[in-house]
This record gives sequence, C-alpha cells and structure tokens, in this order.
Amino acid sequence: MSINSLTPEQAEILEFAKSGHNLLITGQAGAGKSTVVNSIRKDCQQRGLKVAVVCSSGIACKVYEDGAAATVHSFYGLGAADIPSKQLIHRAVGDSGLCKKLTSVDVLIWDEASMSSARMIELVNALHLNY
Repeated sequence: MSINSLTPEQAEILEFAKSGHNLLITGQAGAGKSTVVNSIRKDCQQRGLKVAVVCSSGIACKVYEDGAAATVHSFYGLGAADIPSKQLIHRAVGDSGLCKKLTSVDVLIWDEASMSSARMIELVNALHLNY
C-alpha cells in the first residue's frame, strides 16, 4: 500500500509513526485502522525493522495475512494466563525462545489493545522490562 492510497488522516498517522512516536489508533469499524497498521508494518519492514503484531483475540488476527499476527497470549507464551502474575513472568523470563523473540523486535503493534485487561497489559509491560 503506497502512501498515496491513504487518506490524509491515515498518511498523517503513518508519518507520526515514522518519526518514532508511540501511537494509539482508534476509530469505528471500517475507519481504516488496519490499513494504517499495515502501512506502518510495511514501512518499518522496508527500513529493516523487525515488527511484531499481537492481537487481543484470534479474530483480530484474521485481518492480517497468515503468520503476520499472533494473539498476545501466544506471542508471549502466557497460555491461559490463569496463574499468579509473578509465576507467569518467572516462567516467561526463563524461556530463552521468548527472550530471543523480544530482544529481536524493534516495533510492537498491539491490535485491539482496548479489548485487553489491565492485568494483561501489565504482564506484557513487566516482560519487556525484564528483558
């Protein structure tokens, strides 16, 4: 997707992302959020950055091509996340594969973050702080 095919508002968001800002993109269904996210992904990849897309649900992952996105639970190896937070973090920090994955990611995109619990956001933050 070229920048020319984006609306002026979408192009502005892409330019903001290119300048290194953290973003929260909101809007109603059909507003073009996934179009913007895919443009950001493509731009980052063209610049040699490793991008990971995580989603709050498997349904949210379906707007991306196969393999481009994973659920938060899957990406971070949290499973059902039904054990105490300290145990989850301890288990995840001991996972060398996850450690390698997290240290290789330059840009993290969390699709449908508003559908995640505060606990899940805190867990992910703690994992990034521990790596």
